[in-house]
Amino acid sequence: MKRTQQLLALLVASFVMFSSCSKKVETSALTLDQTKSATLVVHFYAELDQTINGLEKAPDGTKAIIRIDNSEFNPVANGFWSKLVTIQDGKIEQKIPVTDQGVTVEIFPVEFTYEQVQPYGSVSEKINKTYRFSGNAAENGVKPNEIRTHEINYDFITSFDDFVETVNQKFELRADIDATNPGLEYIPNGSSVTFFTDEWSKTVTVGAAGRVDISVPTNVNISALYIGPKTYNDGSGVVTKTFRFEAMIGAYNMSMPMVQQVSLGNGIIWE
Repeated sequence: MKRTQQLLALLVASFVMFSSCSKKVETSALTLDQTKSATLVVHFYAELDQTINGLEKAPDGTKAIIRIDNSEFNPVANGFWSKLVTIQDGKIEQKIPVTDQGVTVEIFPVEFTYEQVQPYGSVSEKINKTYRFSGNAAENGVKPNEIRTHEINYDFITSFDDFVETVNQKFELRADIDATNPGLEYIPNGSSVTFFTDEWSKTVTVGAAGRVDISVPTNVNISALYIGPKTYNDGSGVVTKTFRFEAMIGAYNMSMPMVQQVSLGNGIIWE
C-alpha cells in the first residue's frame, strides 16, 4: 500500500513537472520581443472651412488606431499590437515597437463629425458633415530609432441623410377667386396653402393681403396649392363653388428679403 502511494505521488509529480514544462515551452514560443522602438508621427488634415484655401488640421480629440501585426515579432503569434491615440494640434506622435528587420505599421483614422464652414454666398453658413478616410495608410519597414512621418487627408465627406438645405421666401398669393370682378384677388386671410415638391410639402396659414413667409428646399421647383371657394357666372347666374388653384412658382437658391407676387391662376372646379 505504501509503495502504491509512493508510485501515485511520483506520477502526480511527473505530471505537474510535464505540464509546467509544456506551459513554459508554449509561452516561450509566443514571446514577443517588443523592446526596440521607433517614433511614428502622423498629421491629419480635413476640409473644415471652405472659405480658406487648403486643408485644416483635424479637430482636437479626434481618434485614430495604430496597429502592428504580432507576427512581425514572432511568426507564430496571432493578433495585433494596437494603440488608440488622440489627435492634438492636428497630429499624433507615438512610440511603437519595431524589429531590426522592420515592421509595417497600419494607421486607421476614426471618423468624426464637424460643422463644415460653407463657401462665401452659400445658403447655409455651416453644414454638419461626417468625415472619413477612404484609403489605406501604412508605414513599411520601420526599424529601431527611426522617426517616420505620415500625412492623412479625410477625403470622404458626406452630409447626413436627413439634412435638407432651405431658403427663406416671402410670397403674396393671389388667384382669380371672384370672376365677377376684374383682376386677381388675394388668397383669403386664414386660408391654408400647401407648398410642395416631389419629396417635400408644407402647409401654412395665409396672412393679411395673401402674405406667406416660408422656408423651402433649395434648387428644386416649388408648387403651391390652394383649395377654396370661387365666385363666377356659370351662364345661368352667379354661383360659388369649390375650386382647386395650383401653380409652379419656381426654384430658389438663396433667401429673398423682398415680397414676391405669385399668381395661382384661374383654378379648376373641384366638386
